[in-house]
Parts: sequence; C-alpha cells; structure tokens
Amino acid sequence: MIRANASYIPSQHAIEVPPVWFFPPFFYEDGEDALNFAAVGWVIGHEIYHSIAMSIDMTDKIMVENIDSFRKITSSLGTLDGWGTDGRMKFNEDIADMGGGRATYAAWKATVHQKKSSLEKDSKGYTVDQRFFIAMGRLWRAKWEGKAILRSHAAPFARVNATVMQIPEFARAFGCKGGDRMYLDSNQISQIW
Repeated sequence: MIRANASYIPSQHAIEVPPVWFFPPFFYEDGEDALNFAAVGWVIGHEIYHSIAMSIDMTDKIMVENIDSFRKITSSLGTLDGWGTDGRMKFNEDIADMGGGRATYAAWKATVHQKKSSLEKDSKGYTVDQRFFIAMGRLWRAKWEGKAILRSHAAPFARVNATVMQIPEFARAFGCKGGDRMYLDSNQISQIW
C-alpha cells in the first residue's frame, strides 16, 4: 500500500510529504503553475500551518472571537451523509487548510504575474485566478460512497469551500456577491492570520 498522507511531526518540528504527491494527478512537471501550487503547494502549506497553529494565543480575546467566528462559518457548510465539517472537532485541520490555502495563493500570485496577466483566459474561458481555485477543488475531489466516515478532516467539499471562501480573491474571480452561498463579507473573513 502506498502511503499518501502528508503530515506534521510535532516532536521533530518537521513536515513529511510522501513522493506520491510529486506525480500526477497532484503535480505535473510541465503543468500549469495554478494546478501545481493549488495541489502540492496547498498540502505543504497545510502541514506548515499545523506548526503555526500551535502558537495561537488562546488567552487573546480578539483571537478567540476570530476563532469562534471561523468555527461558525466552517460548521455552517453542512454535511453529506453525515460527513461534513464540525468547527470545533475539526478546527485544527480546518485552520491548517485555511492558512495553507491562503499562503499558497499568495505564493502562486507572486509567480504568476511575472508570467502572464491574471485576466488572460484559457481555451475554456477561465482566467488564471479561476483556474487556480478550480485546481484547489480538483485536489480534494473524491468518489463518494454514501458512507459517513469518522475522520479528522472535514469532508472534501467542506475543505475546499471553507478555504476558498476565506480568500477574498475567490469571490472576485467568480463574481460572487452578497447573498451568494460562497461569498463572505469582509467582516466575516477570518483574521486568525
């Protein structure tokens, strides 16, 4: 059996990313940066943010309010056959997804604009920014068997939605606005980091 789970190892303050993450469908040597950053970059960022999350000051009242707000948003995404996200039970994974997703987007943006315009469209009509967020969704696509499985992570749809909703550029890329399910007002965007 091939081990595909990346992990943070607290005792060593290290991350482990198995080699399988550096092959298709996660990484393409000649693939577009949007796909590679959104897949492998997000996984690496997620594991790094586990170490950063250990430094959250839970005595800071504003931080605790931000965390509670984030938990409410992630818990509001619902479930599919009993598997979704629970903002309290899955908080450590949800916050690593969000932090890693944001960091990956920022790193990708720093490289993509050196190469092409963010408004440039591909043959299917998607902009560079849209392709990045689509690639994030592709990373956690899953075959659903209709079984509720107890896991430390949120369901794949919730992992993606909770993360992209916390990146304001997602709403801009797809024209989301107030009242849309995938839109958060600026005061709802987490200020945890």
